[in-house]
Amino acid sequence: MGLFDKFKKIMDQNNETDITKMEFVRYDGFVGSVPQNFVDKSLPMCPMCHKQKPWLLHISSKMTKMFPVAITEHTYHIKCDGCGLIMHTTAIERDNNMPHEVKSPSPRDNITVLTFDVLGSEAKDFELAGKQKSIWEVNQMAEK
Repeated sequence: MGLFDKFKKIMDQNNETDITKMEFVRYDGFVGSVPQNFVDKSLPMCPMCHKQKPWLLHISSKMTKMFPVAITEHTYHIKCDGCGLIMHTTAIERDNNMPHEVKSPSPRDNITVLTFDVLGSEAKDFELAGKQKSIWEVNQMAEK
């Protein structure tokens, strides 16, 4: 696969909205390492299967406003490699500044809200689908 084909594949994935067709990967290199590190530090364990740092990401971005201030909306879909749990969060970036969630990754960050999209094979509470929880609440679920 040539460089152009790889770039095209990345751009096509960037626009994917169907969760079942999204390609999830670990961003252990330079590209995507900031959100990957944030997720790994903020969510040390899956709340469903209790696997340690199982997270794969799908990152998509779209520009929502151009003038007078450029605003980009980043959506981070987070998938557990163990049970298939998928959650997502959205961050807003203004004028090429880092989103708040990426500036100060902290396991105690109670601001970032995660939405449960797919509950995975280990789900016990099926009412979580579509619900929003803070990172703190998700970590409390993982400790039970």
